[in-house]
Amino acid sequence: MASSNNQVLAAAMAGDAAALRAALDRGGNVNASNRARSSALHLASGAGHAALVSQLVELRASVGATNASRETPLHNAANGGGSEAAATEIVELLLRARAPIDAQDKSNGAALHVAARAGRAGVAASLLQHRASIDLLNRDGNAPLALAAQAGHLGVVELLVSKRASVDGAPASASGSSSSSSSVAAPSSTDTPLHRASLSGHTAIVAFLLSSQASVNATDSQQSSALHYAGASWHSRRSRGSDADGGGTCGRWPTQPFRAT
Repeated sequence: MASSNNQVLAAAMAGDAAALRAALDRGGNVNASNRARSSALHLASGAGHAALVSQLVELRASVGATNASRETPLHNAANGGGSEAAATEIVELLLRARAPIDAQDKSNGAALHVAARAGRAGVAASLLQHRASIDLLNRDGNAPLALAAQAGHLGVVELLVSKRASVDGAPASASGSSSSSSSVAAPSSTDTPLHRASLSGHTAIVAFLLSSQASVNATDSQQSSALHYAGASWHSRRSRGSDADGGGTCGRWPTQPFRAT
């Protein structure tokens, strides 16, 4: 049985549908898991094997199974291998099978946090279409918008704002959707998405957030505004002659939009 279960896991990782069927015929468990408690569905979802995920779902593999990090297959799919198109297809397959959309891992991050940090706009759009909680906070008090802003993913930032994410950060009491019973940690900082983008030197995101009415006067736990970080990052980047956004804007921070709100 152990050998058959290992073959199930190997087939899932490789995306080999015939090998999966053969392993199951030999007595393998469709919900077999490895030492990290990742199931065959976790592995196939993370590897970007949409056809095998579809097969596993049809065989009633558990879409809500959690591994040692409390990640579900949906977490793995949100930043899995392969193309974004494959990842989005897998996310759709899992959600149609009623995967818990706002399930939180050990850091209280949901699949939308994973997609936002990774810059997976297509995956994020799919999750939002299925009503993922847009302002859900992780253990560090970060909503998906803050993670996308810090990582420099303008497309995801634009998507989240267009879907009414809070541009000044979610309140500490932000909660998941009505289908989620997970508790939400209070923020450990008062950074806003604008702070994150400014500190990381992502000028295009700074400009976009300001045009979306983000408050330039909001201060963090150090009583510093985003303008403070923008200035520090500008001087650092100018001394290096670099441009974090890759758009040739070194020395030209979008100071015109900075105004009191």
